Amino acid sequence: MKKLLMLWSMVLVLSACKSVSFNDLNLRAPNSQLLPPLRTEVDKDSIKDSFDTTIHGSSAGSGFESEDWSVSGDTYTFVKKKDSRTRDMITLFERNVENISQVYGTRKGSIKMRFTNSRIYSSGYYYTVPSWISIYSLNLLGFPFGYRNTDLEVEVSILNNNGDLIWKSTEMGKGEEIVAMYYGYSEEEALVMSSIKALKDALRKINLNIANDFERINAGLQ
Repeated sequence: MKKLLMLWSMVLVLSACKSVSFNDLNLRAPNSQLLPPLRTEVDKDSIKDSFDTTIHGSSAGSGFESEDWSVSGDTYTFVKKKDSRTRDMITLFERNVENISQVYGTRKGSIKMRFTNSRIYSSGYYYTVPSWISIYSLNLLGFPFGYRNTDLEVEVSILNNNGDLIWKSTEMGKGEEIVAMYYGYSEEEALVMSSIKALKDALRKINLNIANDFERINAGLQ
């Protein structure tokens, strides 16, 4: 009976939570002064390294590869592929460039983003025990399961058309999202949303740094 109630609770959680939307990938915080048009570049490997799941070990298999996982050799390495957060991070960054530079005209340089550090974790464990004791019935009433958190250290560089570094800034962004029914997200969606919030937090700080150094950056792009 308990197992049935737990299963039913989890089914309800998956069907009664919020979802990340396309609109969540917009950051509406335009600077008052805009730099000349810039090309966007992203260090995709640094983003993938932040979100891909890798497991190392040993096995006597010959190897295989599927859509979601790959394994090779007697010593295996499992690598989870196609994490949607990588795509979301790129989309958010490219859209944010419109907040700091003009959209139309000749490109005067490029702006590049890479992740230099990251931490993904859970918090709010004080919600766990009441959830277990109630066999998740409290969660059906809206009691949270916990939080999913992402910390991202983001580096943004601006270069001129000769490839010379004009400006660079590194900021830490933090994101937290609740796992709960009705008003919260499922665990997977909360992880995605916390990463979006973390990048937005970092980009807001970087946008402000660009605004403060506008004259120097603008001069270096001419």
